This record gives sequence, C-alpha cells and structure tokens, in this order.
Amino acid sequence: MIGYRVQETTLTTGTGTLELGGAVGTGFRSFRDEFADGAQVFYVIASVNSDGNGAYEVGIGTLTHGTPDTLTRDTVIRSSNGGAKVSWGPGPKFVLNDFPADVSLLRQALGLGNIATLNVGTGLVSSGGALSVIAPLFQCRLTKSGANLKLSRHNGLHLFCNGKNRTIPAAGLTLAPTGAVADTTYYIYAADADDDGELDTLERSTAAPADDSTYGHKIKTGDATRSLVGMARTITGPAWADSETQRFVRGWFNDDGVQLFSGVAEDAVPSLTFEAHSGNKIEGLFWDNDNILIAVSGHSQNATVGSNNQSTIGIDGSNTGSPVNIAVQSSTTVPAPQSVQRAVRVSTGYHYFETFIAASAGTAFRTAISAVASR
Repeated sequence: MIGYRVQETTLTTGTGTLELGGAVGTGFRSFRDEFADGAQVFYVIASVNSDGNGAYEVGIGTLTHGTPDTLTRDTVIRSSNGGAKVSWGPGPKFVLNDFPADVSLLRQALGLGNIATLNVGTGLVSSGGALSVIAPLFQCRLTKSGANLKLSRHNGLHLFCNGKNRTIPAAGLTLAPTGAVADTTYYIYAADADDDGELDTLERSTAAPADDSTYGHKIKTGDATRSLVGMARTITGPAWADSETQRFVRGWFNDDGVQLFSGVAEDAVPSLTFEAHSGNKIEGLFWDNDNILIAVSGHSQNATVGSNNQSTIGIDGSNTGSPVNIAVQSSTTVPAPQSVQRAVRVSTGYHYFETFIAASAGTAFRTAISAVASR
C-alpha cells in the first residue's frame, strides 16, 4: 500500500524487524498516520549518512502499531545485498513508503494503471476487485541427505507458508529420525516458527494434509502455519530410507518420480495356487496422482513338458485385477519366458508390489520386479 509523504527513522541493526522512530519532521507522516495496524506496505530503507556505503533495501512489510511501532521485512523486492535482506550496522536509517519501479512495470504490462493494493508476500495483486493474481512460490525439494531428510532450495529461494513467500535457508533445513517410530509413514511440513520471513522448522507428523481454504495449497490439517513439503517412512532404527527397493522419501514439490527394482530372485512353487515370489518385493511411498507402471520379467523352468507356469503382479498382498502371464513348458531344457506389466494409480501413502507365481508342477522361477512412478 502507498501513503502520502511517509518517512520515519530507525536505529534497528541486523536483518530483523524494524523499530520505527517516528516521522522525520514537519511535513512528513509516520506509517501509523497512514496505515492501519497489520497493513502490508511498501518500504525503502537507506542510511541517513555515508556510513551505509550506499546500502539500500526495497520491499514489502507488515506494520504493527505499538510502543514503538514495528515493521517486518516480509518480502525483499530489491536490495544492495543481491536481493536479500541487508544486515544494517549502527546508526540512523531512513524508512520511507514509496512505489517500487518493479511493481509499476508490472502494472503497465497488465494495463492496470495506478496501483490500489499489492501484497507480494501472499502473491495477491488487486485493483478495485478487478484482478486477482495468486503467485505463491514452491521452490524446494525434499531428499534424503546422509541419515537425515533435507529440504533444499530448487530453482529459487522461497516456499509459500502461512500466507507469505518465506525464504528457504541457503543451507536448507534437516530432520533427523530421532524419536520417530519404525515402520511409520510421516507427512513432512515446513514452517517459519518465529515469523521472521525465513523458514526455520522441518517436522514430521502423522496428521494428513488438507487444502488451505484461502490459498489452496497443502497444509497440515488444522494448522495453516505448516506447509506440506513431502512424506517419508521409517525403517527399523528408526531410520529414514531411500533405496531401489525402498523408496521412502518423496517430495510434494519438484519431485520427478521414483524407480524401484528388486533384482533377480529364485523361488519354486508346487501348485496352481498363486503365492508371493520370495525375494521379489519392492516398497515405496506414492502420491495419488502418480502414474505407476509395474513390470515382472524373467523365466520359469521344470521337468514336466506341457505344464503351465504362471506369473502375475501383487499390490499390497493381492493380485486381484492383475493380468496373468501363462507360459507352457515346451521342453525340459528350454526355460519358459515370464513377462507381465500393470499400470495403476494408488492412494497416497505406503504400498508394496510383488511377483505372484503358480505352476501345475514343481517349477523354478527366476524373475525380477520393477516399477516406475511419475507425476
């Protein structure tokens, strides 16, 4: 928001919230004079004298009436620190309310004329109710790093959380498995606990996500201060796991999908009743919008010519609905090929896939199972 001739001073140091010192003199107004408590406003910070070495910061902050009044630095539009918050040293600084050129160019490009309201922190731009453009940022990726989970920057610096685009620390955020329960699927949430504009919390919870009623992104059910960033499952330890047979770390954003592979295993089955192939199991976490292709390949062989050797795919212990490969043993010395595929979607969470085998006579199977999930 823009006011008339708003200019104050501050003695605040560092990168934190500004304490405002009142209007600079006759003819100028304070932020409080122009804006209500809780208003989001444009700000410019600049040194009063040359001690600042030309440092400046342009952004959008939230005004809080108090003793003294304060102004948070929610979104930096430009600065002498490469677009990041300036760490101010001692001495007075001007804090004024001005209209950034970046926003003016945006308005011109959209043909909107003079600005009425701009809230870059939430991504909401409006002009007399005529336009609403929501542009939250989700520039992150969740992975396993060493023994921990790690939320890292990806193609940008920000994650939309609790109504604002929050900065992701350059070093990322990590979450150890300490205190988790083995064999449990957790949703992973990020938060800005101290509300200073930078994320500082990565936490696990069995509480499922929900759609935020205002912005539509995924949050922790009942807690809009937590944004969903992924899910992860523990194994014995407890420990986080991410291997080709156990894909137990998935990001909600910038996740390219997963690949699973069991390797070739051998097993024998004596009857036409399907049973799980020992050693042919892959497990993973999946989103309900994953497109999953499961494939079994290998061969079977026994000493009875004309026997039926069958393979199919089991999902969570059941082969119901899966296609069946039937290979007739034509020779006691020539293996019968086994190959079957199934494309599925599953509910969000933990699932496992297996090869199921059956034969009309004692048969040795050597097969591998694999799966590819993409979004």
